Amino acid sequence: MIELQPFTQDDVPRLAEWVDSEELCLQWTGNAFAWPLQEIELYEHLKTQIESGAGRLYRVWHLGKRNVVGHIEINQINKAQGTASICRALIGPVGDRGQGLGTKMIEEACDIAFGDIGVDHVFLKVLIFNLLAIGCYKNVGFQIERTLEQDVRIGERYWSTYLMRLDREKWSADK
Repeated sequence: MIELQPFTQDDVPRLAEWVDSEELCLQWTGNAFAWPLQEIELYEHLKTQIESGAGRLYRVWHLGKRNVVGHIEINQINKAQGTASICRALIGPVGDRGQGLGTKMIEEACDIAFGDIGVDHVFLKVLIFNLLAIGCYKNVGFQIERTLEQDVRIGERYWSTYLMRLDREKWSADK
């Protein structure tokens, strides 16, 4: 149904267009990017991730529709520790949300993290009020490891996040 393909500079304008509100920007990036989202920030982020080798950015290609429907990143890759993080997962077009594509996208990212990259543990952080994302992550097998109180500052307010984790053994057993 979907395939993760390398995210390129050509994908930046589409991604910037999808992030069309401050609320979505906050849910998608926490405090990593400011609102309004600027394409130059995305270009710089892509360049930094490629140059450092610490992250991989993907666009989500819908095989049936033959178009891009999302974005996801695997970053903080630490092969020595056997860990990586999934972040900035987004199904972009509103009409494509709520159809299970997010779950498939997270599953594909986990396949890459545990398979191609070869880590043993995948983590992610999610704002505690992002209930749809939390449900998606739980469907894939992630479990809440702990609550990080007042973890992200957004404007003048601090928000708590959940640190969620999925281990290779659980992933393999559930497949």
